[in-house]
Amino acid sequence: MANSEELNLSKALNEIQDLYDNAPVGYHSIDKTGLITRINNIHLKWLGYTREEMEGKMNVRSILPENVHQRFDAQFERLKQEGYHENLEVLLKRKDGSTFPVLLNTSVIYDENKQYLSTRTVIWDMTEKKKLEENLRKTSEALFQANQDKNRFIGMASHDLQNPITAISMSVELLQKTGANLTPMQKKLLVNMHSSAERMHYLVTDMLNLNRLERGVVSDDYREINLKSYIWDTVNRFYIFASRKNLTIRQDIDEKEDWRFMTEPNYLIQILENLVSNAIKYSFKGQTVTVSLHKNTEGVQIIVADKGQGFKAEEMPLLYRRFQQLSARPTAGEASTGLGLSVVKEYVEILRGQIVCESEWGKGATFKVSLPYMTV
Repeated sequence: MANSEELNLSKALNEIQDLYDNAPVGYHSIDKTGLITRINNIHLKWLGYTREEMEGKMNVRSILPENVHQRFDAQFERLKQEGYHENLEVLLKRKDGSTFPVLLNTSVIYDENKQYLSTRTVIWDMTEKKKLEENLRKTSEALFQANQDKNRFIGMASHDLQNPITAISMSVELLQKTGANLTPMQKKLLVNMHSSAERMHYLVTDMLNLNRLERGVVSDDYREINLKSYIWDTVNRFYIFASRKNLTIRQDIDEKEDWRFMTEPNYLIQILENLVSNAIKYSFKGQTVTVSLHKNTEGVQIIVADKGQGFKAEEMPLLYRRFQQLSARPTAGEASTGLGLSVVKEYVEILRGQIVCESEWGKGATFKVSLPYMTV
């Protein structure tokens, strides 16, 4: 019976020793002077020493770079008092003088009188992790630089395109007004040219807005405006586009209210133009687009409603994603970049507001923008 117990105990001890020696992590123990008393096989392999060279012969300072010896001495004294070190990142020095990064977790073994006996230290080789981190850092820097270059290019290109597009539009409008002797074909070509210039204008505007947002360019030109006048001016600019589809734009604004409001006008204009433009694009011919303005104790609410296609329920969470194409399409072949609503949402949030959409497929969409009162 005793022999069986001894055999089982010997077998268990051998298994423990094998686990210690051949574990996938490093282990070592040091006495109160820093002498390495035990070390496992993987740790020896990492360092390039034999067991005979290290155990009971080499101080742990020998596997540390010289420039950290003084810091180690202070940490070692603190370890003796505190009893543990967690997640300590250090460099270890191999036999050939090269170094490699490791992560240490150490606990102290005390005797019954709380006197230091030894340590148990677990070591993870961080070489591959550090390589991955460095590669990730370089990749991140490269991507950041590429994104900066892209933003600069888009900003310059979009800005430079504005002037020629405006010139084309003005020239076409002038020809349409003064060209009394134009043939029907020439008039049709001018209409097509003007329509193309309009599409380019909105595309460039969307790209510029996106570019400013991505570069983090935020305006602080907040001032008091007449909100009713801004909505009126925006609606007037779109009457000609609405008339092409025989659409009616109805304004629901209380003329007796005081519509003075503190905001950033450029952001407000982009919000209004995108919402009204979309309502016209996605409405069926002969329908009505309604632009409403209301106020309450917290702020104002701008509502743009159409009688167009609306959105499917499963597509509602995708409304404000950039370049997102949904089931609804412009009803007269108008251009759409898929940027407008994402720009609107970001500008609304910059103005500390909220935007919600209420829609049912086939029954139109209503966008509600709530903007709070603010002081600057």
